[in-house]
Amino acid sequence: MPPHVPDDPGSARPNSAGGTIRRFSSLGRRRTQPSDNRLTGSRKNQNFATLARQSTEASLLPKGPKLEKETCSAYGLAWGTLEGFLVNKFPGYIFKEILLKEDLYIFDVPESLSIEDHQAIDRLRENTKIVEARSSESPEPVPELPDPFKLSYKDFGSYPHNLIYRTTCTAELKAYETRLDEASPTLFIEEDEAADVPFRDFRERGKFSHSPSSGLALTPCAAFERRNIFNDSKLKDWIGDRSSIDPLVATLTGPLATKPDPKCRFIFIHAANNSRQQLRITRKMMLRILSYHQVMPGYLDFLFPFGLQSLPRDFRFSAFREQTLLSSPARGPAVPGLGRSGRQIQLSFNLKGVSCTSDPKVSPREKRWSQRQAAVHHQFDVEVGTTLWVITKGNLELKERVQDVTGQNGRLEDKSFGTVAQCLISSLAVHLLLCKWSCEEWRWYILWLEEAIAYETKHVNLPRGFGEVRHEYTPEDFQGIQHYEDQANQVAMVLEANSYVLECLRAYYKGLVDSSAFGVMDLCRDDVLSFCSQIDNMIHNAKMEIVRVKILVQITSSRKALVSSPTYPEPGNRKNGDVNYQHASSRESVSKRSDRNENSYRSYPNLLAGNVRIYPV
Repeated sequence: MPPHVPDDPGSARPNSAGGTIRRFSSLGRRRTQPSDNRLTGSRKNQNFATLARQSTEASLLPKGPKLEKETCSAYGLAWGTLEGFLVNKFPGYIFKEILLKEDLYIFDVPESLSIEDHQAIDRLRENTKIVEARSSESPEPVPELPDPFKLSYKDFGSYPHNLIYRTTCTAELKAYETRLDEASPTLFIEEDEAADVPFRDFRERGKFSHSPSSGLALTPCAAFERRNIFNDSKLKDWIGDRSSIDPLVATLTGPLATKPDPKCRFIFIHAANNSRQQLRITRKMMLRILSYHQVMPGYLDFLFPFGLQSLPRDFRFSAFREQTLLSSPARGPAVPGLGRSGRQIQLSFNLKGVSCTSDPKVSPREKRWSQRQAAVHHQFDVEVGTTLWVITKGNLELKERVQDVTGQNGRLEDKSFGTVAQCLISSLAVHLLLCKWSCEEWRWYILWLEEAIAYETKHVNLPRGFGEVRHEYTPEDFQGIQHYEDQANQVAMVLEANSYVLECLRAYYKGLVDSSAFGVMDLCRDDVLSFCSQIDNMIHNAKMEIVRVKILVQITSSRKALVSSPTYPEPGNRKNGDVNYQHASSRESVSKRSDRNENSYRSYPNLLAGNVRIYPV
């Protein structure tokens, strides 16, 4: 496709009087205008308004080639470098407008870029980083690491025994190690499999320049860097580990850390959209991450429910763990070269949510729901403001929400990391995001259960007079009702567990408000109190839903007891149509056929005409 050339006023434009114009009349028939404008014969009678309308329609048609929209990752690539490549690719075309969104350049080009073009851009990206490294007159020095951190990180494979700060005895650490060894085959993928660990780091210095020709300065959210890590080697490179094993002496050489911690780092561990599959990370990579960031061993408790399994395992487990090191001098693992003061807080907890997995077009009675959990670890340095999030979930739903909050369209106060107070306020926004996720869909799931149980037991209160039409409940009906009752009981348990975690989270931050060791709290006291107030509202709403679902369980139990009365008539009085005897026999059949797969009763059974019979009284 030829490059775009500005229109020449003296040249003939496309679709002008010398060309052909096609349009459709109101009746849908196409009329063609001749290529010349000479008025002959009957066309001499055309009025001026008709000619003016045709001329206007011709002027509204496109005058140049259609532009194609292209995107390109902005990581390590200045716009000026990319613009130079595009100008050489499309000489004569002026790039008037660009857009930076979610670390992507978005721009228009006369024709689509080929695979070779994108590969050439990637080579420019690599060359840009090499040139920047060589031309830097004052390269960043390698951080000085204290010996305790070196020894701990070198021995990352022995986690949690290698942690610098220990709050538990050796026996408890040994118990963690044993459980980790037992869970690893089903919890993590093998070393030779491809991992997928998304990172999202916020660094104080952006890598994007100003484009003189376009006149646009690229500043918004450019400091967020995203990278998917696929193996342990890439993980070492991303966190700044340049060490390697010298084959001659079989010892570790090179710096263990060359990059200070980002102001905010998100690490997303997932299981490829299925929480019953292995996490897409190897054991070696996970222990390297936990050791490098000195994550407290309690987070392992929240990882163990994940992994390969046929039925949900340990889904009812919920807890809240915290480690608070605010005293001065610092008692924690201080690494000044990495931006760690040693005065920090660590929080680990899990929350559970529910979501509808059916297509929106599916009828309400055929909907499917899935209860899912998320394991969260959070670290915050109270002196430097560096923040760490490790979020484990079956899919990447929470990653998308975090990107939305901290991306270009997010509120400024939710993605500001300049001061310690701003970092704390931004971390509260992520806490609220996670808490809202755990609360938002339970109301609709309970409503679905109410409708399902009402449909299954709607024949219970039918008239019982002589000759009345009665519904015969089959063993499958009883098992279906029991399944819904079990689901309602589990909802009550999960909501109570979520409420407990939310109460612990609120109480923890409320306690920090009154802590004299957390000096920055005076600058953001109102924000923390507002955060606690919003958590209070979520807790109250959850308690109302708990009351609602407990009443639903009572209603279900009462109706089930009504149709499965244990009263047996005397053998001599057993009539062919005795209702109680029929129901008691059905209940016996249920116990004999309980080995059926309960998944087959998750949808509403079709009530056929043959299930309705007339019983004499």
